[in-house]
Amino acid sequence: MDAPSCQGCRERDARIAELEARVANLEARLHEQARLIVDLAKKLQDRDLPKSGTPGPPDVSKPPAKKPSPRKPGGQPGHPPHLKQMLPPERVSETVAIVPKQCDHCQHTLLRSTGPTIQSRPVFRWPSSRDQSENHRVPGHARTCPCCGEVTRAVIPAAVRAHSIGAGLASFMAYLVGNCGLSKRRVEELIESIFEVPVALGTIAKLEQEMSAALEPAHKEALAAVQQAPVKHADETGWKKAGHKRWLWVVATTNVVYFLIHRLRNAAVAMLLLGVTLQGILCSDRWKAYDWVPVGQRQVCWASFEAKLRKVAGRSAKAKVIGQECLDIKDKVLRSGTCTVAAA
Repeated sequence: MDAPSCQGCRERDARIAELEARVANLEARLHEQARLIVDLAKKLQDRDLPKSGTPGPPDVSKPPAKKPSPRKPGGQPGHPPHLKQMLPPERVSETVAIVPKQCDHCQHTLLRSTGPTIQSRPVFRWPSSRDQSENHRVPGHARTCPCCGEVTRAVIPAAVRAHSIGAGLASFMAYLVGNCGLSKRRVEELIESIFEVPVALGTIAKLEQEMSAALEPAHKEALAAVQQAPVKHADETGWKKAGHKRWLWVVATTNVVYFLIHRLRNAAVAMLLLGVTLQGILCSDRWKAYDWVPVGQRQVCWASFEAKLRKVAGRSAKAKVIGQECLDIKDKVLRSGTCTVAAA
């Protein structure tokens, strides 16, 4: 296209090009700032909340400050050890013996005849019935070489030594802690009382961490799914974690629901959940953490909006009239079925 001959048109086009460049630069800077905010929200996710400096009522005395204990969490030095307990033979459903096949010194073939057991490893599995538990014992044996006289000790495989709780029982224990909200001590009591399986608190904590690590890929996949969904619903509510204030965020789609516990309730966490650039339509209440979402991509929750209108209608005088009129308009709009609502 030829350049306009009019001086005013040329100045206008130059000004438009300058403004477009400035807008593009500001959008790039805004996107970078949003990315930095999301990164900061990730770093703050698992940190403890700072203690509030807001003073309380003047007539309420402050509780005495509790001195922090110098002890570290967990077992203290010198406490009695909690070792793996072996079950009596009548409660063992299967024994898998580990016997050395050849001498470590001269490589001579060793006999599989009976010999001393040098170590044993219990493995507790999910019960196949209410009256029978699947408890396995994996003993490691030692053999004396008939050729050189050296003693060779069998090594229990690392896969067996890594876990003393089977996958089914471990999943059930993680479910009790994560979904049912039981404490680790209550889970310990329940497993020992019902299944008669001795288990330590440290084992339950370790299984919980392993379960979280195993679910991390699915957790990331669910986050990607809700971010790419054409329509998603978001909300947040108060939560407690180790006595500290937290927020439970949820993003729900037709097929996936994603939960996140975070110490903050602001736009940074909303971007962390929904993506810096929102895809599709977001349905939410009028909380300011979602104000960064473009108006054309945001649907205000009707239930939340209606609750606010009813609150206005419950007042006196002119506010009551206005609130009731708004409710009447809302009913007409919903009956017509031809409305698109955007955030104000």
